Amino acid sequence: MAGYRIDRRDSPVRKLFGFGWTFLANLLLGIGVRDVDCGFKLIRKKVIENIPALQSARGGMISPELLGRARKAGFKIAEVGVHHYPRKEGKQTGANLKVIFKSFVDLGKLWWQLK
Repeated sequence: MAGYRIDRRDSPVRKLFGFGWTFLANLLLGIGVRDVDCGFKLIRKKVIENIPALQSARGGMISPELLGRARKAGFKIAEVGVHHYPRKEGKQTGANLKVIFKSFVDLGKLWWQLK
């Protein structure tokens, strides 16, 4: 089960980047979720036992890889809305151009592996 953020509490730029990233991940990996990077995931042990070990080392790719590999293995992905609250501490890195570029490269590599 994958969550999607209800009333996402991010800046318009982060919302735009999130929409684009989810759109691209859905297009390339065929996962079909509303919010690929929502932190809420509830995964059956059977899924973990039946997909290859994840290779992603960076946070931005863990969810797309997990969901892409699960979908390729024939598992269905249910979704549930979760409340989203603004970040109070820490620093977001998802809008950093270097991070975005690396993520696009990694997504392309994952697409190539899964096709």
